[in-house]
Amino acid sequence: MRLLPFAVLFASLPAVAPAESVHAVEVLNGMRSGVASFAVAPAGSGRWVTLDMRRDPPEYGVAFTIEITAMKAGPAGSDCLHDFRTVLMDGRVVVVRDFDVCSRHQYRLGVGYRL
Repeated sequence: MRLLPFAVLFASLPAVAPAESVHAVEVLNGMRSGVASFAVAPAGSGRWVTLDMRRDPPEYGVAFTIEITAMKAGPAGSDCLHDFRTVLMDGRVVVVRDFDVCSRHQYRLGVGYRL
């Protein structure tokens, strides 16, 4: 009979474990320079995942789509917020913080975001 509580615990683990959700975001290059790299991190984490795009940099007006896998953990909605970092071919860096990938499916890279 002692195994029953453990069996119930293990049977309930998948329901408690964090779930994943995938969000597609279209990134439009609105800068007059090609994109050398694009990086994504969970908001405020600094855990960047970088796409090196120097071989075929998206030029002005060109869009590309990224897929972001978000873990459902922590406060409601926190899995939706991500930071974006773009390095341009001319060396400029554009950083956007707390981009909501759950409600926004397009990001236009432009001068308004430059830091």
